[in-house]
Amino acid sequence: MKSKNRKPGVTAVLILVAAGAMACTDSTEAIHDNDAAAGGSAGIGGSSGSAGSAGMSGATGGGGGQAGGGGAPLEAGVPEGAEAACAAWAAIACQEYKACWGSEVSAAMYGSDAGCLDLDTRYCLAWWFAPGSSFTVADMNACVAAQDPERRCGPGVISACIPGPGTRELGAPCGADTQCASQFCCAKWPECGTCCAPPKSGEPCWEGKCISGQVCIGPDNTCVKPTAEEGGVCGPGLPCASGLACNASGVCVKAGQAKEGEACKTGECGGYLTCDQGTLTCKGFSSSATEGQPCTMFCAHGLVCDLENQVCIVGAGLGEACSAGNYGFGSNCNDILSCVNGKCVEPITPTCP
Repeated sequence: MKSKNRKPGVTAVLILVAAGAMACTDSTEAIHDNDAAAGGSAGIGGSSGSAGSAGMSGATGGGGGQAGGGGAPLEAGVPEGAEAACAAWAAIACQEYKACWGSEVSAAMYGSDAGCLDLDTRYCLAWWFAPGSSFTVADMNACVAAQDPERRCGPGVISACIPGPGTRELGAPCGADTQCASQFCCAKWPECGTCCAPPKSGEPCWEGKCISGQVCIGPDNTCVKPTAEEGGVCGPGLPCASGLACNASGVCVKAGQAKEGEACKTGECGGYLTCDQGTLTCKGFSSSATEGQPCTMFCAHGLVCDLENQVCIVGAGLGEACSAGNYGFGSNCNDILSCVNGKCVEPITPTCP
């Protein structure tokens, strides 16, 4: 994890996803971050953001009061029923993390099923129901209903989960793309930014971010719409279309989709899974190492991997001081936290007035 980025899956890592509801963005910058509509394996999705529980202050109708179930979102406060709808979405997302990141990694990142459900519910509220978003409770219920319990780990888009344009015009404050009529918020998470016009194809990315359906590539950080189809040539400057991955030979192939525990031979595994050649099943990274034990990337909940010494150490918690360095995800923040401006924060979109 970079000092200002979420851990994978979000983002990327969580990273995110989000309009695949189960789909995180193809780029690492969410958990886990330029695209609320398309992505890779399970993740929260949407653009990068953090604000902890602050974004939930009006979750039951504070500020501007409540809207009836499925009613139009309010500029201040979240519609009645949004929290329950987001909890239903989060429950599905958390199961996909286990299946596509690996159960040990999910436990290490969130600590427990309850921890995952809590954070993802708050992320959902802060992203889809941010002030100015046009997404309604009815929309979220439709998004949840559209989820396929047999959904694979590969990239995909769930159209019911794609938010429409927000109500805020260019120049208005924002923390999430969902707030903007342009569907693009120029904000350096976790700070608020302004609604802006998204870069066009061939133009420079904005802080590594492009509009939905495009990716930021190349040494010049240019927004490009993936065009290479299955079997086509790919590489720097020529990304594969959605659902495909560029293999070592520079050819677009179907991205792996198998879940943890399912059979595999070589590249069938999706998400962050790899094929265990001993059992020929998809397996996640081992993340059960305790304090003082050897590690290569992950450690148990509350610990981080010191890559220089390849040993698990106690990580910094929420609100505690942190620093970038040679750690498993680039900082000494533990679990799903990110190091921003010297403090560990949660990957939640900020509330911007």
